[in-house]
This record gives sequence, structure tokens and C-alpha cells, in this order.
Amino acid sequence: PKKEHKEKNFYDVTQVKKLLDVLENESIKYKLLITLALDSGARRSELCALRWSDIDLDTRMMSITKSLKVFNGIVDEKKAKTESSVRTIKLSESTINLIKEYQEWQEAYKKVYKKKWIGKDNRIFTSVDGGYMHPSTCDHIMRKIVKKYNLDPICFHELRHTCASLLI
Repeated sequence: PKKEHKEKNFYDVTQVKKLLDVLENESIKYKLLITLALDSGARRSELCALRWSDIDLDTRMMSITKSLKVFNGIVDEKKAKTESSVRTIKLSESTINLIKEYQEWQEAYKKVYKKKWIGKDNRIFTSVDGGYMHPSTCDHIMRKIVKKYNLDPICFHELRHTCASLLI
């Protein structure tokens, strides 16, 4: 039998505005992660694989060429999911401004934790010590914010659906 088609969950404009409003009370990392997902429609594994060299602040373009995979609890980088997953996305001015703010925050953070910082590959989103940020962290962050602010239930992947719906 054919699998029953399940309606995709997504936020409307009002719900996105509410989400963005509550993000003002959250860390710059959470704020950027969710804003970038909403603005780009990127998968969580693609966002976790982003490096600073993947974003051109002048042209406001973000290149997606790779993603992170998890196999037997080990996080590793791989090529994008499919050939059509390799793409360049134009970001909004407000997202670029948030990226610049986050970049300054991350540089200050790295100076404070330089002895413990293991990150050598210039990733945008990292674990606390600079290593890979596990893709499931995106889900944990989203669940935490939805619960904390009593928002309508939505998972991180559904931000991708939200982006597509808003673009349509």
C-alpha cells in the first residue's frame, strides 16, 4: 500500500514574527541558527557544516556544498545530499547583519576559550570547544525555545518548510 501523505507543518507569517520576537531574548547563536534556517531553507546538517568562507558578506550570498553526517555517533563532513543540493542562496540584509554580529561574538568567545578551543576549520556553528556541532543540536535548541515561549509546536526541519511556504 502507498504511504499516506502527511501534511507538512510550518509557521505562517504571524508565527514567524512571534518566533523572531522571542529570539531577541536568546543567545546570538540560537538567534542566528534559526534566522538562517528561516531565511535560507537550509537543512540542519547543511547549516552545521557551514564555514565562514561559505558566506560572502558583500554580495549576501551563502554557498551550500557540504553537510554533516552522523554514523555510529561519529560526526563527519560529506558532500551535499544530492547534486541539486549544492546551491547558492541570497540572504536578507537583516540576516547578514546578524551574521556580522555573531562573527564578532564568536571571535571574542574564541579568545576567552583559546586554550580549550579545538576548532581549526573555521566553522560558523560549533560545539562549545570549537568542534563539530551535532546536527541534532538544532532540534534540541528548537524544542527548548518552543517550550520556553509556549509557541506552536514545530521541529527544526519544519523551518525549511516554513521558508518554502513564505517564498511561495
